[in-house]
Amino acid sequence: MDKIDSLEKFNKILQVILRKKLSNNNRKIAEYMLFNDKSIAFMTASELSEKIGVSQPAITRFVTNVLEYPSFSLFNNKMKQLTHYEITAVERQSINSFTQLETVENFLQKEIDNLKSLLKFIDEDQIDTTSKKIMNAKSVLVIGSRTATPLVNYLYFFLRKIRPSVFIHTTDGSEAYDVLENFKDSQALVVMFLFPRYPKEMVSMLHYLENENFEYVTIADSKLLEKQGIGKISIVTPITLNSLFDSYISTFAFLTILLNIMSNVQFEETKDRLTKLEETYKTNQVFSKYDKKLGGI
Repeated sequence: MDKIDSLEKFNKILQVILRKKLSNNNRKIAEYMLFNDKSIAFMTASELSEKIGVSQPAITRFVTNVLEYPSFSLFNNKMKQLTHYEITAVERQSINSFTQLETVENFLQKEIDNLKSLLKFIDEDQIDTTSKKIMNAKSVLVIGSRTATPLVNYLYFFLRKIRPSVFIHTTDGSEAYDVLENFKDSQALVVMFLFPRYPKEMVSMLHYLENENFEYVTIADSKLLEKQGIGKISIVTPITLNSLFDSYISTFAFLTILLNIMSNVQFEETKDRLTKLEETYKTNQVFSKYDKKLGGI
């Protein structure tokens, strides 16, 4: 059913369709989609019908009868996924101004829907296996770059509170291989973050991890790189394509869940570690004290 695996393939399919005998409506829709392949991912069926000058049912019929998708919703999700890998910030900005910025309510609702969709991608067994693998490793190296950097820092910051020997690398370039070489044959676990638009260095590094038989866990937005034979994707956390920049709320939510579960894998050791940390914080007055008289810090 799903013949579309890239925007290039989508355009070729539309070009084939346009060489056939079509109704006026179908020809208008196909031509518009061909020349606006990225912007249609951001549009509803109603917005498309208004822009093209056809009825909304005509849009739905074209998607289901001509493109052979079960529904417009599935087609739209697929186009968002494909667009995600190729669209630039400049293109996003122009598309957002074209379709108008969404209201806060609509934006937050899409985030809620995306969080709910997280349940389709992960399960308790998967989280349990991943948490034990991370906690039982001799050492852990967390790597990622560009948009993944805040995610890497978040996991690194809290993971080192509940287990020792946690390291981080967030720099693109060949020096990443120098870092990995230090962990080779050391029973280390590499935790890698990969998100669109996938940095070339990170994709090459995933291929390297696979070829060199590293023990690794990958967290990504889809299984695309696995399907391309580059390496295994362990955890999928879908991200939203609603605005100029991506939102990683679902990934942060997953990491929070994962950290909580990991803290119970070696409960007593983690408890002792956290207790010692709190004593260190108290001794060194790391945090400001709440002053009741001032009503704040």
